[in-house]
Amino acid sequence: MKRTLTLTYYFPLAATVTLVPVFSEILRIGNLETPNLGVFPEKGMGPVLNAVLWLSITALFGLLMVFLLRRYINALKAFIMAISVYTIFAISNFYLGILVFFELSMILSVSIASLSLYLLIKNRYTLLYSIILLAVMVGLGIIFNSSFEDTTKIAVLIAYSLFDIYSVYKGMIKIIFEDRGAAMTLLSPLLVRFGPTALGVGDVIFYSLLLSYALGMSQNLFLSASIALIVGHTLNLWILKHKRIIPALPIPVMLTLSVIQIFKILF
Repeated sequence: MKRTLTLTYYFPLAATVTLVPVFSEILRIGNLETPNLGVFPEKGMGPVLNAVLWLSITALFGLLMVFLLRRYINALKAFIMAISVYTIFAISNFYLGILVFFELSMILSVSIASLSLYLLIKNRYTLLYSIILLAVMVGLGIIFNSSFEDTTKIAVLIAYSLFDIYSVYKGMIKIIFEDRGAAMTLLSPLLVRFGPTALGVGDVIFYSLLLSYALGMSQNLFLSASIALIVGHTLNLWILKHKRIIPALPIPVMLTLSVIQIFKILF
């Protein structure tokens, strides 16, 4: 059955576009020096090596998930839940620590993480959990943007887009989604779900990295990049009408990166 596109399908993108300037401004106000996540220097093959390094870490994580899936499914469920809740706590505390004093930021962050854990355990209020998860992953994407040099960002975005294709059609995601219902339950702590579609946390992180990268150059480019990202998302949705699962990164990322590079050349 063909699905009619509604505004529900665009809520994650609209929320990401809205939150990126907000979190970027909070980070600017804090004037905090984020860690440099590029191990190799930003010259020669350095950006490519940085991308390979991060991709290797991701691939090892995927292998660990596949191993646990086949042998220790309950341990994998607990592992995914623990990572999700800790990330929610850490990123919430990072941004709240800029806005309020330390004790209050800790109380609020623990409360948000505890609420998230409760929702996951009870499997309730999926919408509320998705809103929390989306906001946190947007914030994480902005931190990544400020932690990579420009050429490394481009290399990382391209590398992960290609890896996403492999993962969905040949790798970890394909293996996990052999049973779609079980996969959706298993990966629910890592999925932003609004209506019938779902975005993985990695998709949200890289979308926000792209938009914050564009915002750092100009507001006009941010607007253009946002439009390109939404167009790419629309193309994904059109393809998804005929497919069970698709890689969410390649089309939006490549389209938005092209807009950014054209803007840099012209202006």
